[in-house]
Parts: sequence; structure tokens; C-alpha cells
Amino acid sequence: METQPPETSATEAVERILAAAERLFGERGFNGVSTRLIADAAGVSKANVFHHFTSKLALYEAVLSRGAERFKALLLQLTTDDRPLPELLEDFSLQHLQNMFEHAGTFSLFLRQLLDTGAGAERTLIENVLEQSFDLLVDSFATLKAQGRLADGIEPRTLALTLVGSHLSFFLLRSMLAQRGELDDLEDSVDTFSRQVVDQLIGGIAPAASASRNHEK
Repeated sequence: METQPPETSATEAVERILAAAERLFGERGFNGVSTRLIADAAGVSKANVFHHFTSKLALYEAVLSRGAERFKALLLQLTTDDRPLPELLEDFSLQHLQNMFEHAGTFSLFLRQLLDTGAGAERTLIENVLEQSFDLLVDSFATLKAQGRLADGIEPRTLALTLVGSHLSFFLLRSMLAQRGELDDLEDSVDTFSRQVVDQLIGGIAPAASASRNHEK
């Protein structure tokens, strides 16, 4: 019978399993990864994986849920922080981009599964998580608009698509841009891009008082 090494705590084992699952699911998709492969990558037994997660699908769902929770944490500042709008959006933009690169496996997982035309429980999970996360972002922008912090003509759903869509494009195309010498190191390019996106958006989405803030860095 397989047993977990005694020096590995339950909490440590779960973290290692989730990290390995995030990376492997992102690289190979749900169907391309076995529980044995995840266990080997995490340095635990297969039995240990099933001790913490009832099935491969349950582990997959846990990886998605962790990604969704990180995104929810970022959204809190949009409706609870009273900083000027340009500063608030720039901070959200930067943190979201950093999160995408720090947890690249999760975002690759989302992209891989959505591009897969097949059906299955794993695809339904992905779609549900994405829908809920996107609706939360739209609701956050709607709250800002109700507070008078966005211009009257701004449509929250379009703003959400524009901002997150620009992040997704950067995530996908950064390697190409870097090879062409159009970007510096990752940390600097993420910071620069996040500021530039907000700089270009803010004139069209902020009331005049917000847009007049000196936004030089």
C-alpha cells in the first residue's frame, strides 16, 4: 500500500499536488494528464492524491477554484478602495498581469480547455468559473459607475472585455514581442504595459476630475 513520506505534512502535500496539477493541466490539458503523473511531479504517492482529492476532476476543480479566488481578491480593491480612479485601475491592471504570469499554468489551462471543441465535465467547470469571474469584474465596474467614478457613457461589460482582453493578448504575445526586441525583462514590461493600458483608457472612461490627475511615473 502506498503511503505518504512521513516528513511531508498534509498541508505541504496539498500545496505540492495543486502546484503540480496546475502546471501539468496547463501544459497538457485535462485528458492528457494522469493522476500518477501529478503524484510523481508532486513527490507524493497516487494514494495520497486521492486522500486529498476524491478524483482527478475534483483536483482539476480545485485548481480552477484557486485561480478564481485569486481573481476575486484582486476585485475587492476596485469597490472598497477610494484612491483616484487612474491609480486604482493601474494597480488592478498590474496585479492581474503579475498574477497571470505567476500562475501561468492556470491561465494556460483556461485557454487550452476553451479552445478544445469537445464536451465534458471539465469544460463545463472552466466555462462556469470564467463566467462567474467575468460577471464579478463587470459588477465591480458597474459599482464604480454607480459611484460616479466612471463616465456616464461607459458600458461596464465593454470596459471589462477591453482591459482583460488586453492582458490576455499581452500574455499570449509577449514572447514574440520580446524576441523582436520590443520589450525589456518581464517585470519591467508588465509594469510598463499595465500603465500604458490604463493611460490610454482613462481619458475615455474617467470623469474630467479623475482624468486630470497627474499620472506621470
